[in-house]
Amino acid sequence: MKSGDFYDFGSILKQHCMYNGPCKITEEKKKDLIGLLPLIDSMFHSIYEGLLTDERLKNIDPDL
Repeated sequence: MKSGDFYDFGSILKQHCMYNGPCKITEEKKKDLIGLLPLIDSMFHSIYEGLLTDERLKNIDPDL
């Protein structure tokens, strides 16, 4: 690709999608992230509050 060529990022993203929807996390992980909200700019709080959880997921590595 040369400088100035058009790059279709939309088609690249569609080709490299590995999931059909948002990934879910454990309820424990979400609780930990919500606990960090006082340290995070309020404009990002809704992202953390809107994280999806699945009670069937296991917390494989609690340090991550």
